[in-house]
Amino acid sequence: MMNKIETLLKNFSEFWLHFFPEAGTLDRQQVLTELDDADFGRDSTRPDCQLVSYQNCVATVYGAYEQARFQVAAMGHILRSVRQFPAGGTLVSLGSGPGSYELWLLLNSQLGKVILVDHSSEMLARATSIAKEIGVADRLQTICTDATQNSIPPHTADVIFSINALHWSSGWRAWLREAARVGKPDAEVFISCSLLHPRSNITPDQFGQATREYFNISKFDMVVPPRQMPDGQTAVSSRFFFAGTKKR
Repeated sequence: MMNKIETLLKNFSEFWLHFFPEAGTLDRQQVLTELDDADFGRDSTRPDCQLVSYQNCVATVYGAYEQARFQVAAMGHILRSVRQFPAGGTLVSLGSGPGSYELWLLLNSQLGKVILVDHSSEMLARATSIAKEIGVADRLQTICTDATQNSIPPHTADVIFSINALHWSSGWRAWLREAARVGKPDAEVFISCSLLHPRSNITPDQFGQATREYFNISKFDMVVPPRQMPDGQTAVSSRFFFAGTKKR
């Protein structure tokens, strides 16, 4: 099983670098500076709906903005923690961005359909472009709206994702309610976020307590483990995830 997952992660890494080539050509810190991330991104006090223009700009440099090691680490947790992607099933992703995880799974699993929800039209346009290139556009639906205001019917999803997105909203608990609303009973779920993010300040206890209101949790952990730096310091990522199933 380990060798199989390692092979799949190698494939996903190649997929990521192919469709997000800026990962290998742009420096992340430079990208953050050019986006004026400090004022218009993570530290912005503007309402969620006013972040669309910022996210549209991020879409063009997503490969540098979202580092490959975090993407591959998250996919590793998905493959190890999500028990199944049912044949013909539907995956719904809230705050999907350009759908890197979801489109790869649509291509490499038996899923029948993926629904991406994001308020950035440019993020969804990039996802659509990738879907056309890999031949899965007929199985992709995009909904450009706030994640908590979509029109997806209840009990639609066999698998529910929200990956590193909900921390952008002070109303993040509504994202969890929405994830539970669109999921079928016992639907697989994988949700991650950056804790203590300036726009939401979610603590580990808050995240754990809120998720357990709607979901049975099988795993709750850091996306990447702490790393020892050359100067002797320990780098600890704020990204956490949980995996489990929707409560009946």
